[in-house]
Amino acid sequence: MNVSIKERKMEGGKTALYLHTFINGKRQRKSLELTLYTNPENTEQRRENKMTLELAERMRAQALITLQDKKAGINRKDHSKDNFVAYFEKKGLERFHSTGNYGNWDGSMKQFIKCFGKVVSMEEIDLELVSKFKNYLEFEAKTKHGTPLSQNSRHTYFNKFKACVGLAFREKVIKENIADYIDSFKQGETHREHLTFEELEKLAKTPCTYPNLKHAFLFSCLTGMRWSDINTLHWKQIRHSESNGYEIVFKQQKTGGQEYLPINDSAFDLLPERYFPSRIRH
Repeated sequence: MNVSIKERKMEGGKTALYLHTFINGKRQRKSLELTLYTNPENTEQRRENKMTLELAERMRAQALITLQDKKAGINRKDHSKDNFVAYFEKKGLERFHSTGNYGNWDGSMKQFIKCFGKVVSMEEIDLELVSKFKNYLEFEAKTKHGTPLSQNSRHTYFNKFKACVGLAFREKVIKENIADYIDSFKQGETHREHLTFEELEKLAKTPCTYPNLKHAFLFSCLTGMRWSDINTLHWKQIRHSESNGYEIVFKQQKTGGQEYLPINDSAFDLLPERYFPSRIRH
């Protein structure tokens, strides 16, 4: 009996992952519905590949355990001793390609671990625990800078925790959706600051240890693009015409929508050098 992970290259620079099982001389293959970047081009893509492979390995290990249990006649329908934290992590990783959503799930799980530790059985998920976690988020939890969580962070983290408990109930891992009995935090009003032209001009003249980071921030200010979209920007997405000047054609990471964004010369000058083919200037 053997369970392994196999890869198959696809179009578009992706590699699909499959679960390959060999039992009693018979081979079977099942898609894990996970993909890798075949040739990762930046740190973010390499990080995604690493996380995806870790998830695939956990799925492989679980499949092997299931097959071994089936062969031994073991019935594991009782999930009361399963680790809720591991389940929380798994459900978060399933949202890995949704940048903002994954970050919120991951942040919620880390706050849960700070409150209860890395091992909490499914049978411990009761009304008292849910209430304790809510109180922890409100009165004790801190950001990485040591400050109390904002109202919106409390709202988001507690809702992701409740969503995870709800999934566990729907997947019959726990017997009751306990989180439904406790209200969420109210969402706070968002107040967004903006830089004045004078502040932006001063920032442009201020030295920075990481020039690329500074250029990316200024580029975001001048174009309105999100960091997630700037981080995946390629020269092939930038085009020029005599009538329209420079324009970026990209698909938003957050919404998936196709965008056509004109940019001025100041924003264009912040882009890194294009070594090949030669960078086009007018």
